[in-house]
Amino acid sequence: MKTVTSVLGITGSKVALPCNITPPVQDDAVALILWYKDDITKPIYSVDARKTSIDQARHVTGHAVSSRVSLSLDDTPSMLYLENLTEEDEGEYRCRVDFRRARSRNGIVFLQLVVPPKKPIITDQNGEILESLIGPYNEGDNLHLICEAEEGKPLPSVTWWRESVLLDDTYTVTPHGVVRNELEILSLKRHDLMAVFTCQASNNNFSQPAVAAVTVDMNFRPISVKMEGGPRPMSAEKPVDIVCKSAGSKPPAVISWWMGSTRLKHNKDTVSADGNFTSSVLTFRPSIDDNGKQLTCRAENPLIAGSALDDTWDLEIHYVPQLVLRLGSKLRHFRIQEGNDVYMECDIRANPWVTEIGWTFEGRELHTNVSAGLIISNQSLVLQRVQRTNRGHYTCSASNSEGIGESKPLYLSIQYSPVCVPGQKILYGATRHEEVKVVCEVDADPTDVSFHWSFNKSGENIEDVPFVSEGTRSTATVTAKTDYDYGTLTCTGSNSVGLQKEPCVYTVITAGPPDPVQNCTLMNITQHSFRLECTEGSNGGLRQHFVMEVHDTQLHRLRANHTSDSPVFQVRDLPPDTGFVVVVYAANAKGRSQAVVLRVNTQNNKQPDHRKGSRWQLTSQVMVVILSAVVLVILLTGIAVILIRKTRRRMHDQKRHMKRNCKTSEALLKNGKEGNPDMCIIVPDEDEKPPEIAYQNPPEVITMTNPYIDDLYCPRETKPPSPYLSDYDKEEPIRRRDNVLVRLQHSLTRRKRSCDADRGLDEGSQLQTFGTLDKKGGVSLPTSISQHQSMETMIADDPHNRWFSDVQSGLEPERVHIVTGMTTPC
Repeated sequence: MKTVTSVLGITGSKVALPCNITPPVQDDAVALILWYKDDITKPIYSVDARKTSIDQARHVTGHAVSSRVSLSLDDTPSMLYLENLTEEDEGEYRCRVDFRRARSRNGIVFLQLVVPPKKPIITDQNGEILESLIGPYNEGDNLHLICEAEEGKPLPSVTWWRESVLLDDTYTVTPHGVVRNELEILSLKRHDLMAVFTCQASNNNFSQPAVAAVTVDMNFRPISVKMEGGPRPMSAEKPVDIVCKSAGSKPPAVISWWMGSTRLKHNKDTVSADGNFTSSVLTFRPSIDDNGKQLTCRAENPLIAGSALDDTWDLEIHYVPQLVLRLGSKLRHFRIQEGNDVYMECDIRANPWVTEIGWTFEGRELHTNVSAGLIISNQSLVLQRVQRTNRGHYTCSASNSEGIGESKPLYLSIQYSPVCVPGQKILYGATRHEEVKVVCEVDADPTDVSFHWSFNKSGENIEDVPFVSEGTRSTATVTAKTDYDYGTLTCTGSNSVGLQKEPCVYTVITAGPPDPVQNCTLMNITQHSFRLECTEGSNGGLRQHFVMEVHDTQLHRLRANHTSDSPVFQVRDLPPDTGFVVVVYAANAKGRSQAVVLRVNTQNNKQPDHRKGSRWQLTSQVMVVILSAVVLVILLTGIAVILIRKTRRRMHDQKRHMKRNCKTSEALLKNGKEGNPDMCIIVPDEDEKPPEIAYQNPPEVITMTNPYIDDLYCPRETKPPSPYLSDYDKEEPIRRRDNVLVRLQHSLTRRKRSCDADRGLDEGSQLQTFGTLDKKGGVSLPTSISQHQSMETMIADDPHNRWFSDVQSGLEPERVHIVTGMTTPC
């Protein structure tokens, strides 16, 4: 009895082949089980239970399948298991069962094997194998995929899937037995990014299909680009940050900035964390020329051709007005002469347009003045009948919301006939037989000037004056051989415009030393400095300068020496609470003037600075100090009264001694008239008046007529006089006793009216000066000098004067001496 069964197996898997081993009767048992394959006579598996029970029977496998076959007796029917099936395992299997009593049973099992296909291969249209992540493909591109499956029994079906969605199940079989399915996606979209496309090859329903999958990577073009804030006016040359953002590009967009066709730099780009947004900041410094141009922000994916997106602004640049000043189109700058009409035009370039226009000449603002020939009309300036005073630099200006703009200066050149240059030297001093060069300088345009000179001396007009010229300057040479050769020189120039209307006039005079300074004033006296200001006198026909000496009366030395072109001096770095004698004189090439002598005391450290205008602020402590001072003053007053009485007693004893010398005093006055008097200056004692008051009155200078005064007072081979007292230790005898300067130092206090001489001073007088010069050049000393004591006086050259003989060893010739400790007889 045979049974036939068909079993389907898959290569590589496990299959069970059934065999019924149940005895037909109950009291029977299995004695032998044999499994054969095809026509092979030797069993592939056997179980021999002939001498034992089936449970204890011995299992024997054939050599070919010994490791892959097993028999299970527990299953009903029993099963022969084959593992790791191969294509060779397909065929007919026969099962023979022998019983102890019943007849043998045979079962036929046909094993049909299914061979799954190999893993399919995905390629592109060029045959390049694609695996895993493929691309990137640009947005809009077409995707063409080919899937091929080889082998397989039966031939597999090849299908395309996206996720769980079947895309394509149409396939073809090539002559070589390859199953092929082609998938084409037209115009990839943004949602196709990272899409998984799967190819499946399957030929049964029992095993998993063979699959191959690819993931699509893509490039996206930017979907937007925008400059933030929108178009707006910008100021020229003022930096501004402009932000441009782009979205949707993969990879992130590259942002570029353009001005027309010119790419701009100085931008900084940033990308968002997800890579979807790109931001660019352009630091833009607009220029005036950018007005009206287009500024473009361009976002582009360089991997996708034609993916650029632009955002464009039309620039409106505001700027300060730009102005250009020029002469009218019909005027020629080099041919404008006095009397012509001139007009100027101001070309303006501005955004926004100007609200105000102005004109200036040499920095001064101009306004319409019809009577003066000045007319302003918007952007034009008209000058009627110009004069040489109209030459100079002109500018126009205009303003708008950005500021004020000004043109470059336009120099208006006006041709005119020569005129004298102001401020030139017109007075020349000269001695006889001295050659004098008189310089005539004119201002003219054009500068090619011809000159003519004439000399008027003593009523005679001489046209033949030797001179040389160069440009606008001419120099004439004259020599005064006699006193009648001084006079007036006239210089006249001419150029292509015309003859000089008013000639230049110069005067040649006899030259000499300058006059003394006048109206000297001491001011700003502090602890360490003071200021001296004087008025200059005549310069003697020559250029003069001024010299100031500051002598320390305590140390008997020169403290400062200053020279200046003007009689104004500032002295610093002086010690406080110190007396000084100040000597000021003028000098030129012909000699020195007489000196002016002043006396000044610097303030002490405790003395308040009156210039600061400080005021006492009374407090309780100050009141205590004031009361203490009052008590001290009372005590000092008492002591002073006692000292005054003693002094009067001593002075009374001297009175008789002074009377014995009255005649000597008269001789002194006589020598003052007949001798060689010098300059005398009287300065009040600083103890009599505060310095600020005493020094405001200028010193009196007594002019001398002595022809030898220059050599006497300021000899050319020595330094200017030193007005302090000479040392008494000099042993050199006096060689010229008649050359002694006398100076009153102390205030003249009136003693009493019982004096025998003439009483010339009123009560309280503090200054006494010498009288004016008499016709003979002498000095008349007032008799009132003899009425005062405690004073210093001059000592004339009187060999019989006992006071003179006492101090003559201490005097030096040709020096200024201050003699102290003398009293005149009463």
